[in-house]
Amino acid sequence: MRRRGKEDVRPELPKGLSPRTLKSMVECLKESASPLSAQEAADGVGVSRVTARRYLEFLVDTGEATVRSDYRDIGRPVNRYSLLQ
Repeated sequence: MRRRGKEDVRPELPKGLSPRTLKSMVECLKESASPLSAQEAADGVGVSRVTARRYLEFLVDTGEATVRSDYRDIGRPVNRYSLLQ
């Protein structure tokens, strides 16, 4: 019988999300000194911005990460993601 570890607590991943990519995204957020935008996370993991945003939003929805809007002088605000401690 297999023991359930911390990794098994996470709910089932939605269709299209990979456990390996999710782990890479979490590691990228852990290693960052400041909150990351979806583009910065995408560059760190090696996926597209849209793919990174799907994983980041999943982490927010499951309560593992937070998101805040970074408003600039012009243009659209940038969402910045960080892991909860």
